[in-house]
Formats: sequence, C-alpha cells, structure tokens
Amino acid sequence: MYSKSYKFRAKTIRSLARYFRFKKIDYCLLGNPKNIPLKIKTDVDLFINYKSEKNLLSILLDFTSKNNLKILNIFKHEYNSFTYILSNKNNNYYISLDICDDYVINSKKVLSLKNINKINLKKNNLSIKVLPKNLEFFYYFIKKVNKNDIDTESFKYLSKIFKSVNHSEFTKFFNDEDYKLLSKIFNENFFNLFKKYRTYFLYNLIRKKKSNYLKNILRIINRLFLKTGFHIVFVGTDGSGKSTQINSLINSNILNLFRGYEIFHLFNNYHEGNKKNVKPYLKKNYGIILSFFKIIYLYVRFLKNYIFKIYPLLVRSNLVVSDRYYQDVFIDPKRYRIGFFYKAIEILYKLLPDPDLIIVMHSDIKSLKHRKNELNDIDIKVNNSKYIKFAKNNNKAYLVSSNKNINITSKKIIKLICLEKLLK
Repeated sequence: MYSKSYKFRAKTIRSLARYFRFKKIDYCLLGNPKNIPLKIKTDVDLFINYKSEKNLLSILLDFTSKNNLKILNIFKHEYNSFTYILSNKNNNYYISLDICDDYVINSKKVLSLKNINKINLKKNNLSIKVLPKNLEFFYYFIKKVNKNDIDTESFKYLSKIFKSVNHSEFTKFFNDEDYKLLSKIFNENFFNLFKKYRTYFLYNLIRKKKSNYLKNILRIINRLFLKTGFHIVFVGTDGSGKSTQINSLINSNILNLFRGYEIFHLFNNYHEGNKKNVKPYLKKNYGIILSFFKIIYLYVRFLKNYIFKIYPLLVRSNLVVSDRYYQDVFIDPKRYRIGFFYKAIEILYKLLPDPDLIIVMHSDIKSLKHRKNELNDIDIKVNNSKYIKFAKNNNKAYLVSSNKNINITSKKIIKLICLEKLLK
C-alpha cells in the first residue's frame, strides 16, 4: 500500500514520460531505476536535451500547465544542471526533478549524454527511456565516487551492471589497468577496496578534466542576484503563537522546496529550548542618548546578520525563518527599551533588506494573557492595533490569527509561502 505522496510522484513520472514521448523530446532517466515509479523517495535524475535555459523552463511550464501542477522553486547546481520542484495544486505533495543535458561536476563535463541511443524500459505500467548499461554504470559509478555515499546496496547494483557489460564497452571510460582493478573489486565483492580507491577514481575521472570557468562564473553571478532561498519573518505580540507556528513549519513538508533551513531569533541563531526568558516590559525605557545608541546598535546587528548569515543562506537555496525581525523595533520600540526617536526608527530601518514574507501573528487579549501574562490589557490592545496597522500597510505582510486550530493556521502559512514563491 503506497502513500498519497508516493502515488503523486508515480503519477507525475508517468505523465512526464508520456509528455516527452508525445512532444518527441530526447530524454532519459539517470541512475538506478529500481524505485521508479512507485517508490520515489526524493528526487528523480533526468537527462533532457534542451536548447537553452529558457527552453527548458518553457518545456516544464507547458508540462505543469497541462497536468495541473506548479513549479515552486528552481535551483541551479551547475551551469547546465537544475532542480525543478513541482507540487500539486494544493501544495500537499512535491517531486524534485534534477535535470541536466550533460553530466557536469564542478563545471567539468564528465559524460556527454547527447546523441546516444537510449533504451526503452517497461515496468509497473510505465514506459521510460534509460541509459544503455555501460553508460548507466559509468554515470552511477561517477556519481557515487564524487559524493562518497556508496553503501552495500548501491555497490551490489554497480556490481550487477558491471558483470553484465562486455569489456569492450568500457574502453571509452577506463583503460586496461583501471578495468582490471574494477574487475577485481566487483567480481570478488571487495567493497572496502572500492572505498580505498575512491580518491584514485575521483582524480582520474573527474579532477583531471578541464573546467568551463566562464560558464561557472556566470552561474555564480546569476545565483548571487537571483537567490532561490526564501526568508520568512514572524512578528506579533508576545504569546501570539510565533514559536508554535515556526516549529510546525520546520516539521512540515515545505522543507522539500529548499536545500535546508535556518532559524534566527532577531539576529541570533535560534536553538529550540535555549531562548532566554526575557521580560523587557518590566524595565524602564532608555533616555535620549542610550535610545540613540540602541537604535544604531540594533541597526548594525541586523545589517551584519543579513549580509553575513541570511543572504548566503538564501543564495544557497535555504529557507530562513526569523522569530522577530527589524520591523519589531519600530512597531514596538518599548520592547527594546527605546524611549525616543520613534519616527526616525521607522525611516532608518526601512533601508534594511526586506524579507520575502512577513507573518503577523494575532490573537485576542484573553488568549495572549493565558499564554504569556507579561502585559496588561491596555498595552496588549495598543500592541495588537500597531501590528494590525503594519500588516494592512505592508504588501509583504499577512495577518494570521492564532485563535484557530494550529494545523489550520499552519496550512494557511504554507499556502502563503507557496504563493509568494510563485510570484517571485
């Protein structure tokens, strides 16, 4: 019995194979086809003979529009290699397509995949193109050598392919000495010997090849200006449910859209359970001089944190979550003991880089006092009105009630993230 997520991936792969066949697009599956199509756990590696980056995007846009799917994110690994993350209409299920037109590692073309005869593989009511055995072995072998993630299962798979291919079919990739070494490794099941010679093969088959430095530089520049990560900020009165929704978010399947995630509280890395129990409203506000220096200090900290922590994470396609951000300072300056220059804070802090999405958590007075009884009714009412006003006046901010069921609220936030990703 397969879960709905497995069924979604299987259906998408079947539709994709039919689409390529109908459009007469040169493609093939890369790597071990064992889990295709019913047990796809993560991503699917594909070769597609596309003309340009724009052409590849148009192919995927056409496919998704015809199959009621959405493209929620695109990563660029190499100058010719991309990950397209597709979802269903309701953003419940995801599939990652790792696409290339040649096998490139560190800007070095390791294996040319164009103009080769693909094999038609039929299994589980699916007809899909795959590499011939000798190329399949070489591709999978290089992939495992490069990533250094060989295990007993993948070793057995490589051994099986190696034994089924004639010596003559390996001559394009291996010399006689290397072939003898591979024969010893796979025919005698020397798993440890494979690991021992991993660096040897890494050097001979990958590192010795020439890099395309120009294309790689252009790829890096492109990533610097077109970051594929996402920065979401949670603000709101103490007790409004920010931490609850952050924890729910990082335990949801939304992380499938990104390479990783990081959480910050203001400008510090956030570690669950290690937040200090700060009660800022119990202390008096600073005077004019200390308020001025506190404003400058916070500004510099926010800017430094963005440049050296948040921005690099966004460039590397991570989800960045901030529990409070600079908006908090001009919405609720008393929380930071700032007693003066309220208008100046708003003007100055708006020069800081904006997040992609701001979730303004809102709750009624009774619920807020039940969760954190730090403010009186009047202060809570004033704070709530400030956050509501901010949400209405900022096109990247959304007011979200925490009075509803946690799961309903979480689904709404995930829907907002997916919407903003589509609009970027």
